Amino acid sequence: MDAEQSTPEFKTKLAGALRKSGREALEEFGEKFFTERGGEWVAVVRLTHKERTERVKTDEEYDYVEKTAILRVEDLEVMPEEDAHTAYALMARVRDARKAKELADPDGLFGGDR
Repeated sequence: MDAEQSTPEFKTKLAGALRKSGREALEEFGEKFFTERGGEWVAVVRLTHKERTERVKTDEEYDYVEKTAILRVEDLEVMPEEDAHTAYALMARVRDARKAKELADPDGLFGGDR
């Protein structure tokens, strides 16, 4: 494989089934999920690594490596309405920090966390 023609592809997938604690957290809100069509809820989620794969693929004339990480939803808690604003604020803060990092190093020249 020619290094100049190699383009890494990254995919992320979620593993199928929720663990018991996640199912229990969702069941508590089951009635709301059912009755509030078009509803929106905020949840705190803990992800864990399940597996990874690397495959060499060909697109027209170029070979590249497709890398896939499969994650499991290890745990989750749905935020009650009265606390949702806290989760939204944290989500915005984390998103802003991620975007600021992308702007500071758009080409990824500095590698991982600085």
